Amino acid sequence: MKPIKLSAIALIMSLALWFIAFSFASRLPRPAPNPLLHSEPEQTSTVVKPFTRTIENHLYEITPVFDYRLRGRVVSLSDAMGLTNITHKAAGDYLNTHDFCIVWGDDAEVVDLRKFSITHGDWTCYYFTRDGDEYRKFRPEAFSNNHVLPDTPKLAALFRDVRIGDEVEIAGQLVNYKTDHRGARNSSVTRTGTGNGACEIIYVTEFRFLKRHNEMLYRLAAFGRLASLVLLIALLVSFFVIPFLRKT
Repeated sequence: MKPIKLSAIALIMSLALWFIAFSFASRLPRPAPNPLLHSEPEQTSTVVKPFTRTIENHLYEITPVFDYRLRGRVVSLSDAMGLTNITHKAAGDYLNTHDFCIVWGDDAEVVDLRKFSITHGDWTCYYFTRDGDEYRKFRPEAFSNNHVLPDTPKLAALFRDVRIGDEVEIAGQLVNYKTDHRGARNSSVTRTGTGNGACEIIYVTEFRFLKRHNEMLYRLAAFGRLASLVLLIALLVSFFVIPFLRKT
């Protein structure tokens, strides 16, 4: 069998591995009692004073409102600095690097979120289900979209490693902030808000994984993605670069 044909077969297999492994890895777990996720977010008064940060030549004025600590399961996420998210960069917002949609309490322990469709836009988290029984058990106040602002590059790197299904602890301050490029963004300070302005904005100073979800499957998916990219480049070189070099 010719090397090009073997590479094409390997590419198809790598793509299949990537798709299948990621599909199973990102499937949320069955609901079950979980002491780590049982408690409500902790919101208390703060002594942290307003401060500023400069990122990508933009000045950010940050006003802490409350100290905040949240433990929950990530059910959807958005990389604000990713290739498919253009609105954050267009708005000059390089402080809000990620959004995490998180559940806790009954929504993590009782509700079967596998029967929900949970998706993320550039700024907003959406949920939908046709299952009336699960919807009646669902508590919107135990479901939040969190705009996270990392205090350090190390925290930003940890955020990039978060996957759907991970159980995490986030701590810092709920904040309002504005830049020299756009208007102010204000954090919700209640879990019962809906619509525009209902999201929490957390300036994160502490972050840790409580439990990684389907870590081996996520690693297989990452391997499939990397192998697919390498094989695709190899095929393109074989088809276009090598024949051109032979002609010259």
